[in-house]
Amino acid sequence: MSAELYSLFSDGGRASLSWWLFVAVPMTFRQGFAIPKTHQVALCLNTSLSLFSPPSLALKSMKHHLFCAKATTGDDLKSSRPLKPFSPSLWGDHFLSVPLNGDEFDELEKEIKFMKPLVRDMLMSSHSSDKERIRLIQLLISLGNSYHFGKEIEEIINLSFPKLDNIIAGEDDLETISIIFEVFRLYGHNMSCDIMDEALSFTRNHLESLDGHNASSAIAPHLFKHIQNALYISRYGNIEVLVAREYISYYEQDESHNEIILKFAKLNFNFCQFLCIQELKTLTRWWKDLDLASKLTHIRDRVVECHFMSLGAYFEQQYSLGRIIVAKITMIVVVVDDTYDAYATLTEAIALTECLQRCMI
Repeated sequence: MSAELYSLFSDGGRASLSWWLFVAVPMTFRQGFAIPKTHQVALCLNTSLSLFSPPSLALKSMKHHLFCAKATTGDDLKSSRPLKPFSPSLWGDHFLSVPLNGDEFDELEKEIKFMKPLVRDMLMSSHSSDKERIRLIQLLISLGNSYHFGKEIEEIINLSFPKLDNIIAGEDDLETISIIFEVFRLYGHNMSCDIMDEALSFTRNHLESLDGHNASSAIAPHLFKHIQNALYISRYGNIEVLVAREYISYYEQDESHNEIILKFAKLNFNFCQFLCIQELKTLTRWWKDLDLASKLTHIRDRVVECHFMSLGAYFEQQYSLGRIIVAKITMIVVVVDDTYDAYATLTEAIALTECLQRCMI
């Protein structure tokens, strides 16, 4: 089951949540939340208004157009609505049919509890230097499991920061310098970024020169793919769970990888997948029970995308309930947003706004 869950987010998986959502969600949300285009409405009275002053003050004859007025009927009201059908959900009720075995979930949890002290011992080892500990912290962050060792990492960072000058003294490895900068800055310590701006420009120019067909044969495939991903979207501009998924594959193919850390990362990722599927089952069932999709045909059915948005905010295990709550709130907001944009007339939109304002008061 762990392998099946792991493949769900992988590039080759049939459901491939990480790939499909990474591509589909931004497109879906851009279409739904963008400012609607204004419709061209012909004026009943043509004018010749201009930003420039007229050449003379003489009144010019204006051509008037007559029009007929009639009472508004149901058909007229329907035609005046900005109805725009949205594409159906890519997922439907798929996650209700995904099998989950509670015993396997418990087994995953036991394995994580067994592996966690082993990784903690590596992190807190007295035989490791400050540089080695900081590099290990950066590795755990990249693999998406640093939150398991929050207290230990804070302790290491607070002890190491006063010794920063000694740590970087005589250090010629730019990778180590950049990792030290990243970790300390990530955990709230003031680090000047001027030199890193220069390093970023220098590094990007050289990496872009490697991103070609000729260079791909001279670089290891997993490293070449890692470079392409970094150039396509910055790590901190991406979603953490997708960064972790990509980095696990990269780290697994690295010859110097540590088997204990790699196994712990995979177990942790599988456990997060298990939780996400459970959350999607809960959300899909809740959405079906509301039955808003059939009652309000103008709204979007975007359960998975709303959950993915909450997953982007925080993917850690302990925030499972928070993800569900945020996803539900987002789905209700989508209903209101679609009612404004794709269904309500101006009069109805004003009335709905007044109603919502009274509720907030």
